[in-house]
Amino acid sequence: MGLLAALAFARDEEAFLALRNEDRHWTASQTGKGELIYKFLVRMNELETLPTRSLATLARASRIGIAFSPIVKGSQVLGGRVLCTFNGATQVTLPIPPQTVNGFISAPIPAGTFSRESLHEP
Repeated sequence: MGLLAALAFARDEEAFLALRNEDRHWTASQTGKGELIYKFLVRMNELETLPTRSLATLARASRIGIAFSPIVKGSQVLGGRVLCTFNGATQVTLPIPPQTVNGFISAPIPAGTFSRESLHEP
């Protein structure tokens, strides 16, 4: 069974960067408390690029949206995190707050997360 997953960086209805799970590699492990922990890897398609070469373009994004096939509307998310690695070096961790899924999982991006200083860009 393959997992279909997507991650988008967005503001309002505009997505700045969308990543997909192309190889469908994922894991789901039980915690022993009636909870599941999902892990999956999403990558940018080689043909897709950011509007500019700077990751600071993502500074305009205010939310991330996550969708994947095992999660159904009405599911309870207790929390989590999204770990992002850009250009093989720049790492960003975004917290996922508890929520009831309404089509996808949503999380705010803290101000300054994608500033030039935080991304170590000139």
